[in-house]
Amino acid sequence: MNFIQYSFYIFFSLSIFIPNGIFANPSLKSKLPRVEVSETVGNSTISISYSQPTVNWKKTWGKRVPFKKNWTIGDKEKTLITFEEDVTINNIRLGAGTYGFYVYPVNNNDWQIIFSKDINSTVDQYDKVDDMLRVSVVPQEASLQKDLKMGIENIEESTKEICRGGDCDNKKIIPVFSADLYLKWETRKILLNLKMTGELRGNGFYPKNLTFPEKVAPVWKIVKSSLTALVEIDDAGFTEHTRYFSDDFLSNIVDGGGKAAYIHNIGHFYRAGGTEGITVNLENMDYAVEGNNATFNNIFVFFQHGALIYNFELKKKNGVWQVTKIRIPDQQGGEI
Repeated sequence: MNFIQYSFYIFFSLSIFIPNGIFANPSLKSKLPRVEVSETVGNSTISISYSQPTVNWKKTWGKRVPFKKNWTIGDKEKTLITFEEDVTINNIRLGAGTYGFYVYPVNNNDWQIIFSKDINSTVDQYDKVDDMLRVSVVPQEASLQKDLKMGIENIEESTKEICRGGDCDNKKIIPVFSADLYLKWETRKILLNLKMTGELRGNGFYPKNLTFPEKVAPVWKIVKSSLTALVEIDDAGFTEHTRYFSDDFLSNIVDGGGKAAYIHNIGHFYRAGGTEGITVNLENMDYAVEGNNATFNNIFVFFQHGALIYNFELKKKNGVWQVTKIRIPDQQGGEI
């Protein structure tokens, strides 16, 4: 996803959220009280920094806060939310990190909640390209809350069974922590269900800096180039993602097929919003480079709604490494 450059406004610098943090540009400070809250859910902390308006004589929803317009809660300072580990928000995955938080009320019964990677600018500088997650919610009727409040409530611990190494006869029971992120103001309340994943993948690559033996590094450069383009994919990104695919490339993704079918399937997935916030985890990756053949296996690619394991196969043809196959274990289409 491309970064957007702004030329009209002077940026101010804001570090990753720290309680009692100081904004560098006083002209962008809100006149409203600033509230800092944090709550431990499971093994990590969720932190929220927001400005706190209060109810006045004007109707709130649809008037003071207009419909069909982004609202950053405060009048100038952005609301910031920090997750110390990856979470799912209403069952959609979001990587660990700090995010700008917007409310987009469509009408009284339909709101959209936005988590943006842009944590520096104001509501007037919003750009949809920075959205990492957009969730539709139905606001609930609530008792009058004069001062806006945000926080975490309904913290629960449960358990689930997972298969060890794919062996479902050898199961492991692990804890699962969940909670609700709430916003309450006037006579409206919204809840977002959070589930802690127990993983710290962030967005992009994890770990970011790996070193390889001399004979492996040039091949890894090809694989990383393809994965990087997948993480940052946009309308023009399919060319970069498949730049080093061979003419006889095959995959078993979705219905399988060659390069054209693969690009078609990825394009459909992209247009449906499925490529937002992709994370590539390399902790379990193994590789082998022998002669003109190479494999990079167990590359975990986390999408919003789940994860796939990518296995790359490459061949060196006329002195150039090319990707000949991408296999997804257990994917419909089988082995190729």
